Amino acid sequence: MAESSAQGSISGAGAGAGAGAGARGGKRKLDTGGKSAQKHKIYKYRDGGRGGRGGRGGGGGGGGDRERGRGRASSTHGRQEEAEAKVYPMDKYRATPLPDMLISPGICVTTVQGKERSAERELVEYLETVADELYPETAETEIKEEPDGGEVDFEVMLQRELDGYKGDGKSKRFSLCAHDIMCVIHINVLPPLDPHRLVRHILEQAETTGRCPLRFCKRILPISDTCPATLKQVSDTAASLVKTAFRTSDNRALKFAIDTNSRNSDRLERMEMIQSIAEQVTKLQAGHSVDLKNPDRTILVEVYKNTLGMTVLDDYERFKKYNLNSVATQAAKNKHRPTSSEPVPSSETSTHRRSSSPAKRKHLNRDRKAASLAEASAAGGPSSTGVVGGDEHNTEQGVGSGEDGKDFEEIILDGKVYRRTT
Repeated sequence: MAESSAQGSISGAGAGAGAGAGARGGKRKLDTGGKSAQKHKIYKYRDGGRGGRGGRGGGGGGGGDRERGRGRASSTHGRQEEAEAKVYPMDKYRATPLPDMLISPGICVTTVQGKERSAERELVEYLETVADELYPETAETEIKEEPDGGEVDFEVMLQRELDGYKGDGKSKRFSLCAHDIMCVIHINVLPPLDPHRLVRHILEQAETTGRCPLRFCKRILPISDTCPATLKQVSDTAASLVKTAFRTSDNRALKFAIDTNSRNSDRLERMEMIQSIAEQVTKLQAGHSVDLKNPDRTILVEVYKNTLGMTVLDDYERFKKYNLNSVATQAAKNKHRPTSSEPVPSSETSTHRRSSSPAKRKHLNRDRKAASLAEASAAGGPSSTGVVGGDEHNTEQGVGSGEDGKDFEEIILDGKVYRRTT
């Protein structure tokens, strides 16, 4: 009796445990929506290779994570140090922060769209070459070895390096400006360099050689003076510029034109600026007149935001509105165009050259015979038969034989050739 009750209790407990397990299994299946439990093993991918999760006793592991983190931090620090140690060639022309455009005299350049930085770099490099030629006294001193092959004086070398580091190693000739407008850059030209002299030298070189040294630059405009964009400042700046730019040795009257360009600015009206500048030219009382097609002086105004730059240009039409590529293209065309001093080949010479081949010589002989027949007909007059005779050995003189074997004569009347059988 006792055994049966014990077995019953054991079987009941087993059944209860089985039912509980079944219930738990059913609940787990219901929670997962019938999918495999492998989706709960995402820790395989999340923590793989980063150390263990620790045992039952507690939360060890994570060593792989820390080691990888240290490795990433050290590599990032190394890249930062490498970037800081690297020196960029254009850094010597950049100040911090970058100045705005048209706040000091310089060179305003229009560029190919999307190539502003490339144009900036190539122009500065070319300007350095031109400045070395025109202003050799401003060239940076270079360390050279002694001519006799001796050693360099290290004290002198050290002093030169220290002198070069003065002023944070920035250029003493040019400085770059911020360019937040498409297709336009501005380069400040520091004294004693003159932007007009630099730009004119570049244009004259392109006109002489017929080659454009710059790939991404279009118009190169020297800016003589800058001022805030107000009518009062425009009038004062124009008064100081035209006083010197319109001065000539013989005090003759000049023809002038005024051109304005506004970018990202609506502070000044175009006609107001033109009238204000024209008044200053009239005050010179030298009889200067306006000529928009072929002016001797062109007053150019470039407005940008709240500032403007002004310049007076010579030979504005000659240099294609200071477009470097147009100047080089026109010079190349003029260079290959024959001049009046070159001998022009005569018709006989050109005909002889064209008739070098046997076929061409045959046609030339035929033309000559036709010309002789025409001259003979004209000499004989309208009443003449115009027959040019020949012997039997020379049938091309005017006597020949047809396909049927009959002889014929050629008669020219009123410029037309007729054949008559004999």
